[in-house]
Amino acid sequence: MVALGKVRVCELCLMRAAEQAETDILCTRCGDALGMESARFAAGMGVTECSLCRMAPPEFERAVAFGTYDNEMREMLHLLKFGGQRRMAEVVLGERLAAAMLKLDEVCGRELLVVPVPLFPARERQRGFNQARLLAEAAVKRLRKLRP
Repeated sequence: MVALGKVRVCELCLMRAAEQAETDILCTRCGDALGMESARFAAGMGVTECSLCRMAPPEFERAVAFGTYDNEMREMLHLLKFGGQRRMAEVVLGERLAAAMLKLDEVCGRELLVVPVPLFPARERQRGFNQARLLAEAAVKRLRKLRP
């Protein structure tokens, strides 16, 4: 068990979440996980983008994800969002996001803009925080330590 303030996460869950992020086949443009058919198509045709990005390319060059929203990753995000476990963002998820953001070095170098997704004001009042902002702040803090 790893103690994160009041949050306790087992080592196996942390490991599985890391494995999940490392083994997912992700779109090189938006960072979303490619579905099973897209992954097969991508492997066979050398395609690296999801079908949405191929059909209607977004205005940005590249985004990254630190995992898919399922299994252990989903549980940890739920602890943050619905359990109010803010330390989850700072200690675990922010570090994972920072590691994913380092993959953008070849595209943006030192010029990186981190923008958390706004939360509906009523939802933010209800929770008392915006989980996307907490994740972004934790990731930027970690990046500053890794690349002063």
